[in-house]
Amino acid sequence: MIALLEGERTGLHVEPGLTVGLYLLQWLAAKERSLRPTTIAGYHDNVHRDLIPVFGRIPLDDLRPRHVEAWINDQLGAGRGSVIVYRVTSTLRTALNAAVRGRLLPYNPAKYAVPTRPRAAERTCWDPVQAAAFLDHNARHYADQLAVKKVTGETDELLAFYDFPAEHWVHLRTTNPIESTFSTVKLRTKVTRGAGSPAAALAMVFKLVESAQARWRAITAAHLVALVRNGARFKNGHLVERPEATAA
Repeated sequence: MIALLEGERTGLHVEPGLTVGLYLLQWLAAKERSLRPTTIAGYHDNVHRDLIPVFGRIPLDDLRPRHVEAWINDQLGAGRGSVIVYRVTSTLRTALNAAVRGRLLPYNPAKYAVPTRPRAAERTCWDPVQAAAFLDHNARHYADQLAVKKVTGETDELLAFYDFPAEHWVHLRTTNPIESTFSTVKLRTKVTRGAGSPAAALAMVFKLVESAQARWRAITAAHLVALVRNGARFKNGHLVERPEATAA
């Protein structure tokens, strides 16, 4: 009775016997109707593999930040990866945010317990030897696969990537130049519902791209662009002597 009266006073409505585990299952069921299957699959794994076994029997209104922080410290101390710990605690925080909005909790116990998001590891490109070895392995072991036939049948075109400066590889391996260029244009086109005429469309695209380019990331080692345009030869990402310089 005391809990009921307190709930009426504070505006909270906690169901008797509602544990963290039962709440998480209810939250998952509600989310299945609004989220992508891949997102739900990630939430499902985090809830059933980690959250319910640890916090499942705790009454929802008894969960405290110290419970979450203790689990995080135990996991990191045991050598578990910081990325998976971050994802699990982020799932708990998201679920408890919904509990706060639903007036089941006065605050989110996991709000400040989630560790800092780990920085993604720096990605590096294969060197030509590694790329060639990868293609050769697939050609020998998976030659019957259509995708492998397509890739290994165009080896020269694929390895042409290494005939450009190594400083430019980060730009060549991504479609961001295309996506960044046209995302602004597409967004504006949707707002205006079309440009009206070909001439107006051309003018709009030009002005939008001209304005957007001020926010684009400059190409690395821009001074090498002139060399590439003038026909300078690069091998494995490094500049080699020009034929006329060698002959001299």
